[in-house]
Amino acid sequence: MKIKHLQKTAMPARLGEIDGIVHPMPVQLTEDAKREYPVYSSNKMKQLVSKDNFLTFVFSELGKNEEALLQIYSTFVLEDEEYCKRYKKG
Repeated sequence: MKIKHLQKTAMPARLGEIDGIVHPMPVQLTEDAKREYPVYSSNKMKQLVSKDNFLTFVFSELGKNEEALLQIYSTFVLEDEEYCKRYKKG
């Protein structure tokens, strides 16, 4: 079975920065950021996906497995404020 992957569009670096990609998560986090940044949980992801029609659709298209949950987590939860808030609330 072929595994599908979500395509991310890379953001160009802001003016004045070195040419490259702006990463969504800093390499080194402060202690405050570590407390605030969500930690991956398969169970929380399954709950989030089951309560959202769009994520349910994406999950089914990606293959309904752990890899699909990880992709949704990195693409939506870590990069979208609303999904991140909903994920943290459980």
